[in-house]
Amino acid sequence: MKNKWILSLIIIILNGFLFAQEIPAEDHSYKPITLKLNESGSKFARFMMWHQFWITATQNNPGTRDVNGQLIDGTNGTRSWTTDIALRRSRFLLYAQISPRFLILTHWGYK
Repeated sequence: MKNKWILSLIIIILNGFLFAQEIPAEDHSYKPITLKLNESGSKFARFMMWHQFWITATQNNPGTRDVNGQLIDGTNGTRSWTTDIALRRSRFLLYAQISPRFLILTHWGYK
């Protein structure tokens, strides 16, 4: 029994020294999605998007019914809370530098 404890202790101590490789640091800087249109990268198209979501939780009143007419007010084993998720806003932006004096900018959005 004593040998098992000693072996376990040795394994735990050596565990910190037995890593074969270092874990490289990740680069978390912002890098937009860019499509180069020429070799030098002076002409490009860049894409951006951003979204806003809503998550709601509603406590149902007595007598509340769903769209099918079923009771959902918490009585008789039904749900007393209703939750949902919705896309509130969604935006897409594309701009393209076609030449040094010509830029195309488009912006699409929902709500």
